[in-house]
Amino acid sequence: MIVDDYLEKTFDRLTVIEAMPHSKCLCKCVCENFKIVRKAHLKSGLVRSCGCLRKEGPHTTHGNSDSRLYRIWCNMKSRCYNAKIAAYQNYGGRGIKLCDEWKESFNSFFKWAMGAGYADNLTVERKNVNGNYDPNNCKWSTKHEQSINKTNSVYVDYGGKKVTISEVAVILNVSPYTLYSRLKKLHWSMEDTLAITPSYSNDRRFIVK
Repeated sequence: MIVDDYLEKTFDRLTVIEAMPHSKCLCKCVCENFKIVRKAHLKSGLVRSCGCLRKEGPHTTHGNSDSRLYRIWCNMKSRCYNAKIAAYQNYGGRGIKLCDEWKESFNSFFKWAMGAGYADNLTVERKNVNGNYDPNNCKWSTKHEQSINKTNSVYVDYGGKKVTISEVAVILNVSPYTLYSRLKKLHWSMEDTLAITPSYSNDRRFIVK
């Protein structure tokens, strides 16, 4: 298989799953169909789906196929159904899905989003992180609210007690998201996560014992 920097990138509804000769790519659409597309056409936006977008027409997407909300919908579907992307293991790989209503129609997701208080500075969040994307389990939150919610759903053993990362952060006087990032994103050991405190003398991005 040819490997290049287009692999696993998403262009509108299409995610590149294999690079091919003559500057072409095999792509998987959010509707789960496959299509071979020239890389130049992906980059320019000339080809944005397997053809399903054209079939749906402007009425189905309320003319929002180029909107941020439409991209959010596409990304949700990719996380849940596209096993080729890294995020899949935390969503579709854990059995998380979109409800049938949203999976089959952007129009349905659009109506819910508008009624649920959508704004351009908000992102969709599942109330139960182990639940599906559906109207009863989703809300719009700021990135800060999402980071706090994540720390409240992760428990650690501290002082012989099972407590949330947020509770430990208060005790250590550090940001709860700092601890969460160490454990879940940087994959630090529990010992280092709790023992190392931030140093602000030079650069806040660096930490020392």
